Amino acid sequence: MKKAILLIPAILIGTLLMGCGQNDTELGFTNGPGNADVNDIIWADGDQTWAKTGGYSEGESTGPKIVMQTSGSVECVADFGFGFVTANVVFDSNNDGLDDSNALSLNDGESNIYTIKQVNP
Repeated sequence: MKKAILLIPAILIGTLLMGCGQNDTELGFTNGPGNADVNDIIWADGDQTWAKTGGYSEGESTGPKIVMQTSGSVECVADFGFGFVTANVVFDSNNDGLDDSNALSLNDGESNIYTIKQVNP
């Protein structure tokens, strides 16, 4: 019985220490200028999803969420004036001014906010 009482604090301390030093990786998006409203933004085949009634308007941000995957692609739906349809997302993921793709690589433990540069039907 005495060993069990001593074991409980050891387990609690061990559990607390396991959480120390781990940094969450966060991801969020801003719908870039000139884009249609976007919604159901899906990261890495469902690792995380952002959705809002009516969608995210031009210039509007989703807010960050914790993600588990540090690389993957982004899918969404967009309203081009005839209701929400599946759309292709394009990012300037290298910040070089050029259109890249819908794939992103995140740095583990950082907060990443990417601007959706372009949405194509």
